[in-house]
Amino acid sequence: AEAAVRVRRQGGERVAAPDFTLPIVANGEALGDTGAPLRLSSLQGRPVVINFWASWCGPCRSEAPIIERLHRRFADRGVVVLTVNSEDDPTAAREFLKEFASTFPVVRSGDDSVRTTFKTFKMPETFVVDPDGKFGLSPFRGEITSVQEAEIAAHLDAVLAR
Repeated sequence: AEAAVRVRRQGGERVAAPDFTLPIVANGEALGDTGAPLRLSSLQGRPVVINFWASWCGPCRSEAPIIERLHRRFADRGVVVLTVNSEDDPTAAREFLKEFASTFPVVRSGDDSVRTTFKTFKMPETFVVDPDGKFGLSPFRGEITSVQEAEIAAHLDAVLAR
């Protein structure tokens, strides 16, 4: 019931996630070659968790293990946990990924254009997109905790059971 409260609606209808195309910079072997462009709409038909982060963001560091757990838990079930490294130094981002032994796919946005499209206003922020390309839950603004992790996992389990 609580997840239903978090569904992002506009005029009673679920809202489509804005499309974007960004280069794969790490751990994206299952989605394409490193450096290749990845278009969000190409993932339609699969649930996608999109997490915006930067290496300089303290809360991003705190939630990195949770994002990794979601990736490991759901990757074999077709869920894509896609992270968007935004407004960050590429070397610092690579060090972040190494420090946390991250295996989730990463695309890079050198500027804030994709964040603007998603109407983010802080980092980190996390969005859940259902297989139909529409937001399944309202955005998670700020650091994800174990409570939000459980909410995302419950939503993904429900979507995958359909």
